[in-house]
Amino acid sequence: MKLFGSLLTTGLIIGSVWSIALLQIPEANSAPAQSAQEKVTKPVKQTIDSNVKIRSSEFIVQKPKDSSTEISLTNLNITGVGERIALNNIAQLWQTFDDKTLLHARLINQPNKVYVYYRNFGKNYQSADVSIGYLANMVKPSSKATAQIAGKYQQLLAKNTYTTAELATAWQKIDYRQRVHSVVEVHYLDKNSQPISAEVLVKYL
Repeated sequence: MKLFGSLLTTGLIIGSVWSIALLQIPEANSAPAQSAQEKVTKPVKQTIDSNVKIRSSEFIVQKPKDSSTEISLTNLNITGVGERIALNNIAQLWQTFDDKTLLHARLINQPNKVYVYYRNFGKNYQSADVSIGYLANMVKPSSKATAQIAGKYQQLLAKNTYTTAELATAWQKIDYRQRVHSVVEVHYLDKNSQPISAEVLVKYL
């Protein structure tokens, strides 16, 4: 099973968006960051022109008082790969994950999603601990979880129709004036294990 082709493209786009986002973070304490979407959307759309639809998820969704969508994740154990990396090198970790042939062979069912979990961000958000993997209960024999995801998250990418470019620019919606605890990407897969949609969530401290 090869996931890498399509998801590598996503990783490369997100890496380029992070490079632009990092330039805006020092200004976050004084004023809202200028939108980088206009800077990245045009060239990205020239490269990637695929529309995807958001599937309904198994998450618990509710509307908090501030009217932003809040999603509760309860002890999601994921198994895969994890490293501390520069965020603009996320595509390299996707390659490592794709090369884990023994992990893919241990799947008990065809996977319908892959998680990417970013946390412990470094200074100016240039690096983070990042894990990519499946739900641990999808892998047999069981092994130690690479990471556990839990808590209340805000949606950066809502459940609707969007382009691949919008998946990348969802990172521009992060409020860098707040301290970011973690970011979760959920990539939904079709019956051929190819990505068809995604969600992006953020948790603040």
